[in-house]
Amino acid sequence: MPASKLSRRDALKVLAAASGAVALSHLPTSWGKPELQAGVLPAHAQTSMTHVLSAPFPPEEIDLGQSYCYDGIVIRFTAVITPPTAGISLQYSLNYTASGAPGSITVPSPTIGTVNTNGSGQATVDVTVLPDSPFFGTTGTLTVVWSFVNPADGTNTVSQSYDIEIGC
Repeated sequence: MPASKLSRRDALKVLAAASGAVALSHLPTSWGKPELQAGVLPAHAQTSMTHVLSAPFPPEEIDLGQSYCYDGIVIRFTAVITPPTAGISLQYSLNYTASGAPGSITVPSPTIGTVNTNGSGQATVDVTVLPDSPFFGTTGTLTVVWSFVNPADGTNTVSQSYDIEIGC
């Protein structure tokens, strides 16, 4: 009697039937109640989100039509947090270092304060530097250092500087 050839289709059927038989042989004889395991995260892990602070925008001079010699120059500093979140308190610390004729920060006063982020995650502070003498102007560098008020919101700091030269 000649040996019959097994077609590919028949070989796949035999293989599928054998696999099914092996799978059925490993089924339990009776079903048990499923075990459910649940865990609870600590409260701070459920609500905390660490943000990253950056200063991607260069400080910009705000022209209010003022006389720089008598009213000062206004510089806007902007910090940004990622991911963007409204209501995160950031601290700013301002310093003006004169390199020529002296000047002073007049707004804001005091030069250390806080500001909250908006819906885009941005916080801004407008700073006015006034020449100590309107006849000599001022030359120097205005610097702001940004940091988080609450360390749970984030921990890094960033600084921005702007060179001021008011010739009167």
